[in-house]
Amino acid sequence: MEYYLQGQWFEAEKRFIQLLRQNPRDVEARLMIATLFRHTRRWEEALRQLDQLERLEASQAWALEIQRERALIEQAKAETGLPESGPSPSAGEGSPPAGGVSFRQVAA
Repeated sequence: MEYYLQGQWFEAEKRFIQLLRQNPRDVEARLMIATLFRHTRRWEEALRQLDQLERLEASQAWALEIQRERALIEQAKAETGLPESGPSPSAGEGSPPAGGVSFRQVAA
């Protein structure tokens, strides 16, 4: 969580991936990685995480946050006028390097 709060996206993503490997049903980690993907303009990945999240029974307690996150993603997409893109220049450390583990491999 500390990496996330500091905007250290690469380190935060690695930590969330670890958490989700240990427990794929970790609702909070899945919601946090969805917000991380929004912050780094990886909107389609964020939406996939929210879709997976909503399939979990425990996600009911987070319904408002999930709905809000979807709205923020749509707003960000509309403001940029762009489809999904990579990390923004101000996104801290960015995405994993080539050959690194992608979140898609973990979430599958």
